[in-house]
Amino acid sequence: MSAPVQKRGFDTLRAAGLMRRALLPVAVLLALLLWRSYGTLRVPDGMDTTPAVPPGSLCVIEKSPGDLRPGQLVFAELGGGLVLSRIRAVDADGVLLENDSRSSRLPDSRQLGPVPRSAIRALVLSTFAGAADGGPAPPAGEPRRGR
Repeated sequence: MSAPVQKRGFDTLRAAGLMRRALLPVAVLLALLLWRSYGTLRVPDGMDTTPAVPPGSLCVIEKSPGDLRPGQLVFAELGGGLVLSRIRAVDADGVLLENDSRSSRLPDSRQLGPVPRSAIRALVLSTFAGAADGGPAPPAGEPRRGR
């Protein structure tokens, strides 16, 4: 009796196993790159600089913004804390920030002058409003109650 002849061809089971083993390191690397570049920040209580983004709002941010343009919202290190403000102009001296709310008690470039680019900590990419009653927003991933 002769031995069965084995066909040489594409082994789908072996290929699927190799793909599964390669997928985990790729997913971990992608997650690390996203974590390093992007994140979230909550607008702190008492932040009255931008009425459209009330305290408790969750902001999706780019941690190391490169290209800054007028109109963008940013978190900047001003006076020892992070302040949410809007870019009004970018020039060789730095970034001019102006709070949307003129009655804000927090500083901007009207009081401080141009802010160095190094003071810009994050660029706001998207916002999710806080609780409607002005209280803190629910933790990320938790559904909002009411309405």
